[in-house]
Amino acid sequence: MLKYIIIRILYFIPTFVGISMLVFFLSKHTPGDPLDKFVDEDLSINESYDDKQSRRLLIAKDLGLDKPVFYFEFRKNEQNNYPIIPKIKWNGFNNQYHRWFTNFILGDFGKSYFDRLPIRSRISSPLKWTLLINLISILLAYLISIPLGVYSADRKGALWEKSTNLFLYFLYSIPGFWLATLLITFLASQDFLQLFPAGGISSFSRDASFISKFLNVSWHLALPIFCTTYVAFAFITKQVKASMLNSLNADYIKTAKVKGLSKNKVLWKHGLRNSLFPLITLFSYVFPATIAGSVIIEIIFSIPGMGRLAYEGLLQQDWPLVYTIAMMGAILTLIGNLISDIIYACADPRVQLNNQNS
Repeated sequence: MLKYIIIRILYFIPTFVGISMLVFFLSKHTPGDPLDKFVDEDLSINESYDDKQSRRLLIAKDLGLDKPVFYFEFRKNEQNNYPIIPKIKWNGFNNQYHRWFTNFILGDFGKSYFDRLPIRSRISSPLKWTLLINLISILLAYLISIPLGVYSADRKGALWEKSTNLFLYFLYSIPGFWLATLLITFLASQDFLQLFPAGGISSFSRDASFISKFLNVSWHLALPIFCTTYVAFAFITKQVKASMLNSLNADYIKTAKVKGLSKNKVLWKHGLRNSLFPLITLFSYVFPATIAGSVIIEIIFSIPGMGRLAYEGLLQQDWPLVYTIAMMGAILTLIGNLISDIIYACADPRVQLNNQNS
């Protein structure tokens, strides 16, 4: 098992480095020059051209933009063209990518182009709310969808199963922004039932008790959590049901029934265990959503989360912020794949055996 985990981690490292290079070079081809933005913001009326250029060099040095872009670069000839046989200049480790990548690993994500604040301070609060909403949503979706999918497969063809199937298709087809708007209109409006706040997050005093904080946060996040849960709940239920139907038709299930095992034991011990593999694979896609957030839901409910922050960063052309969020999403995707591979290997030892023999 340990050997399998080490091999998977070794696959993780070059993929992560490749993604970091892709994100870095995308950031270098975004519109606008950050130096022009910083210089224009600090421009004083009596500043001369030479003073402006001097300050530009100081800002470039502070941001590390005075260094070469990468470890090497292709040199041009005297005609300012790239020759057929490329000439490579080695820049060493004192370059922009190496500085950015090592700082990112150490938790220094750079400075925002919008307000010059460290990006780490800008994402700390939105990350907290996005993690809270999405972790609760994922937990609720799995807790509801797994038993519902199992019982739907067991009662295939019955009226209850058909009604559940119709309800799931109905849920899955509802657009999130439309449902969010309806919930605000009918459950958070003075014209109808004002049971919930229309959006936002309350601020707390230091003297507030844990119970009061919990109730207030639950009251504000009830509708956003519902809107981020129902689609995943409907989709996961369909996956569990389809996987359970394949398992219930297998020979080992028929053998277990012939041996006289109880219905619950056949369903939950034998059927569900062999139906978990699609859910394990699905986890690698669900896990990155815990940090990416839902842009539309967070904007509609005025939740200061990561999705809304990424949207604002795009509007402000705050590229360090946008690409930091993109890197975090990529890292979580890799971590989700790694965790699902490990869980898959624990659930089915044949995966480890095939990996070691290949």
